[in-house]
Amino acid sequence: MKSLSHLSDKELLSVFQSGNHHAYEIIYNRYWKLLYRHENAMLLRIIFLFWQL
Repeated sequence: MKSLSHLSDKELLSVFQSGNHHAYEIIYNRYWKLLYRHENAMLLRIIFLFWQL
């Protein structure tokens, strides 16, 4: 299988939409840490808000 890791996000999205699920895996691996940090920050804000009630 040809490597897709050199493609831009926009190109990977196009490849994924054409049915190549490996492109999704590459996008996921690029951004999972960022999404995880964002999710944790959101959860901490929610916990803080409920704690204030």
